[in-house]
Amino acid sequence: MNTANLPNLFTPITIGQRTIRNRIVFLPHATGLGIEGLPSEAHAAYYARRAEGGVGMIIQEATPVHVASLGRPTHVKGYDPRVAAPMRKISDAVHKGGAMMLAQISHRGLGAMPMFSGMAVWAPSPSRSPHTGEIAHALTLGDIKEVVAGFVQTARNCIEGGYDGVEVHATHGHLLNSFISSKLNWRRDAYGGPIENRMRLLLEVLEALRKLPLGILGIRIGQPAWNTGPDADDAPKIIRAIEPLVDYISVTGGTQATKHLNMGDFYSKPGYMLELARQVKSITKHPVIAAGRLSNPELAAQVLEQNMADMVGMARGLICDPEWARKVEAKTTDTIRPCIACNNCVERIDTGVTIGCLFNPRTGRESQLPLVPAKSAVAGKRVLVVGGGPAGMQAALRASEHGMRVTLVEAGSTLGGQMSLAASVPGRDAFATVNDYLQRELKRSGAEVVLNKRLDANAPELSGYDGVIVTTGTVFRPLPDNAAIGVARIRAEEIVANPGLAKDQRASAKGTGASATRVIVHIEDGMPAGPGAAELLLTQGMEVHIVTGGAEVGASLPHANRQMLMARLLDLPFKWHFHSTLVSVSATGEAVISTRGQAETRVQGIDLVVHAISGSANSELLESLDAAGNLPLAAAGDCVAPRNIFAAVREGFDAADHLVNTLSRTN
Repeated sequence: MNTANLPNLFTPITIGQRTIRNRIVFLPHATGLGIEGLPSEAHAAYYARRAEGGVGMIIQEATPVHVASLGRPTHVKGYDPRVAAPMRKISDAVHKGGAMMLAQISHRGLGAMPMFSGMAVWAPSPSRSPHTGEIAHALTLGDIKEVVAGFVQTARNCIEGGYDGVEVHATHGHLLNSFISSKLNWRRDAYGGPIENRMRLLLEVLEALRKLPLGILGIRIGQPAWNTGPDADDAPKIIRAIEPLVDYISVTGGTQATKHLNMGDFYSKPGYMLELARQVKSITKHPVIAAGRLSNPELAAQVLEQNMADMVGMARGLICDPEWARKVEAKTTDTIRPCIACNNCVERIDTGVTIGCLFNPRTGRESQLPLVPAKSAVAGKRVLVVGGGPAGMQAALRASEHGMRVTLVEAGSTLGGQMSLAASVPGRDAFATVNDYLQRELKRSGAEVVLNKRLDANAPELSGYDGVIVTTGTVFRPLPDNAAIGVARIRAEEIVANPGLAKDQRASAKGTGASATRVIVHIEDGMPAGPGAAELLLTQGMEVHIVTGGAEVGASLPHANRQMLMARLLDLPFKWHFHSTLVSVSATGEAVISTRGQAETRVQGIDLVVHAISGSANSELLESLDAAGNLPLAAAGDCVAPRNIFAAVREGFDAADHLVNTLSRTN
């Protein structure tokens, strides 16, 4: 990697009344760390870790300015004066790490959730909530005054909490964004009609905040894109109107209803929103913050070199590796934990849990897990990790951090397990970069890696270890007999691993070398292998029928990831059978498909059926060792139960800690 020009990322910049040490911004994002409406110790540890990692400015997640803005039970109630004291702990920790601390303050408007606020959603006009389908309450003039007062009170609380400033959230479909939008604002008073009226509330909020002793006052706006930002003709007028009132402009796109756009996943090109930042940069003289998958150090440097923006914003890249800035500055970029934009991190929060990361088990748990473990009483103990998938590699790394002597044994010829399979799915090759990272870290850790060796509970090697971590993963056993299917059958994972098997299977069943021409992919799980197999078969010129029980596929994937996957698949010439079940396929190739609420469909000429069904836990070794009870034991990943890579990596990390605790008690 050419790192010669990267130091420009580390040039200080003055914004408002603060000088920031570099051009790297930790962008606002949900964390799920709030407790009873207040910031928590976990917040302080979370943001402090990124400050210690070298980031220049940190912006706290969207903080509600009014009770009607609440969208989840973990929201920090910025309008409540009680937040100031715990905010002080956050700002002190961040300042100690050398970064500036801001809060993004917002009224979510149509993005609020009545189940948490106890109120109707608020909007400029009685439009419909994209989340609940409810009709919004159109703000009265009194409500508008309340909103302005809420922004002011929240900013005052931030100042009292030692924050350096605030960022006004005026995008992503939140209230201020809704007022600006001609699609959502059809008022006939001073706040509706021409853009000068529609941006009136935004300007009133900024004017009121400008009177406060804020070190920095910024704004986050959306540019016209994907039919989600302001009208194209309005954008320059808005930027020029806000210029006298703000110190910087952060640029993004998308809305809460189009998260696949404002949180583009690995199907989105890195830097996919840079054109939006460039457009704003061409209009304003204020510092501009860019966003949109900018965690590649070379790309981040290019943003500044090509004058597309003045600062580089990241959320997910720094969620994944809090040390990103330090590593780039030290030119040790090969040690950066690569963010693949899988979106597990923030989408978890909508399920009621805290932020996490697919490949960083510490994320969201910084207050519990120090960066460097305390000196362990088990240092020097020998531990055997059986299985070289993501759970096994992470378990080995964590055990090495505790000073243990680690041997990782893998039955196959390569490491990676299901992560290697995931990387073979079209569009998901980013998983290969993480596999490579884990293997590099294993080498650095000094762990011994033994390939092509299968162990059972009676293996003599076991006697030489103080403890064992079993991470033997999933096994895809032969498909059970099914008399209703009279043509060749195969698992989706087999196609993903070897696309040519479709031809082999058909040839074996038909006694001919001809490849399958019309296939059914029956998706019964929520994993990506089924859709991936369908794509691979389509590229071979086959007619592919996808049969699935729901209205979409990829149910186990994060929402935005699933939206992008479906957009990708719907652009391809598949034959879809939603809300359907495959009943039978005769030996002559007649398929019977049952669709809810409709008559059965018959499809002729089916040569092959591809089954996307879950594998089974490869738990034989775990069960045998557990029954023997001879060694301290821990387990992680799919050998416990087949799930996803997030569970595998986190459990691998925690399994090592569990074994350390067990060995410590027996010392």
